[in-house]
Amino acid sequence: IFFSDIVSFSTISESLTPGGLVNLINKYFSLASEPIMNHKGVIDKYIGDAIMAFWGPPFTNEKDHAQYACLAALEQFEQISKLQSIMPDILGFRKGLPEIDIRIGLCTGDVVAGNIGSDQSQSFTVMGDTVNIAARLESANKQYGTHILMNSETHRLISDQFVTREIDRIIVVGKLEPVNIFELI
Repeated sequence: IFFSDIVSFSTISESLTPGGLVNLINKYFSLASEPIMNHKGVIDKYIGDAIMAFWGPPFTNEKDHAQYACLAALEQFEQISKLQSIMPDILGFRKGLPEIDIRIGLCTGDVVAGNIGSDQSQSFTVMGDTVNIAARLESANKQYGTHILMNSETHRLISDQFVTREIDRIIVVGKLEPVNIFELI
């Protein structure tokens, strides 16, 4: 599970007109979605300025999903550089442009995938504790000054392919057991 969020988005949105904000967020979502989709991820939803995505069967095999998620996470920062370079055209001004930065949480574990909702409206999504932990890891980046945090299961699956470092052992909201967290460098 992948969660990303724009740093200080509320502050950025306060400085833009509604039209400028829509232009910015639409371009951001377009750019940020590319690496996820290019690495066989499924965009679950856009939540404000956040992106939730997932990997796993039947969309990817069980061995490669963590690697794809890490590649997509790392490539987000290339996309942010592209966004920053075209921001004058998006917003219509050259000076005082907002700096865009993001934080990402990655978590591997069991989820249920399927159509979830009411009798009147449903959407295909994933649910489970793994989703909660991914969202909490995204926000934990703020306390650690990091950009991409992952749980130990994601780390176990990718540790021989990517540079990581162990950060801490934390108890996330809604959990009783501590979670080992690692940074993807």
